[in-house]
Amino acid sequence: MAEQETNNQETPKEATTQNTDVLASLQGFSDVVLNCRVLLGRVKMPSSSFLKLTRGSIVELAKKKTDTLDITVNGLKVAEGEIVLRDDIIATEVTSVYKKPRI
Repeated sequence: MAEQETNNQETPKEATTQNTDVLASLQGFSDVVLNCRVLLGRVKMPSSSFLKLTRGSIVELAKKKTDTLDITVNGLKVAEGEIVLRDDIIATEVTSVYKKPRI
């Protein structure tokens, strides 16, 4: 008689149930304020250039439209995303989420 292998993978129904359980257990934290940031880019410039900035000045960032963006919560990198441009809206599409925050 051959032994059957056990399948340790979750079915979509089990995963959904677990996600629902996790969300239900977090309901008590729904009023906790988190500081979320999406870093579009950084730039270094001399203070003389900074002091010349006026309304309408354009500051070029060191990122391209296709580069990934860092998404942080309370200073810890928790995800990455991409820029999404729709009409007059600039948004971020989350492309990956880390199970453990990256410092």
